Amino acid sequence: MSEKIIKSIVAIALTLTIAYVLTMAINGKKQSVESEFDALETGKDILISIDGKNELIDVEKYIAGVLPYEIEATASLDVVCAQAVAIRTGIYYEMGEETVLEGSKLNYKYMSDREGEKKYGRDEYIRIRNICQRAVIETRTKTMN
Repeated sequence: MSEKIIKSIVAIALTLTIAYVLTMAINGKKQSVESEFDALETGKDILISIDGKNELIDVEKYIAGVLPYEIEATASLDVVCAQAVAIRTGIYYEMGEETVLEGSKLNYKYMSDREGEKKYGRDEYIRIRNICQRAVIETRTKTMN
C-alpha cells in the first residue's frame, strides 16, 4: 500500500515539474518593469543633487527621471520612447568620452519620486514612472545618429 502512495506522489511531482518546465519554455520568465529597470547599468553616470544630497545616477535611470518633465502625462509609450532616445542622444553628446557628467551641465530637470508624487499624486506618478521606465528599457542605449 505504501509503495502505491509513493509512486502516486512521484507521478504527481513529475507531472507538475513537466508542466512548469513547458510553461517556462513557452512563455519565458517575465520580469517586472521595476526589476528589469533596476538592472540597467551603462557605466555612465550623471551627478545630481536629490533632496540636498549629491548622487551618481546611471544615465538610463537619469533619463527615466527626466522624462516626466519632458512629456505630457497622457503621452503614449511610443512618444515617451522617442523622447527617451532624444534625451539620451543629447546626454551622450555632452558626455563625449567621459563616464561622469554633472547634471548642471545639462538642460534637463530630474524628477525625484518625492517631487513626482507631489506634482501628480502617488498613483498617477507611479503610472507615469512605469511608462517612463518601460520607455527607457525598450530603447536602452539607442541614440539618434
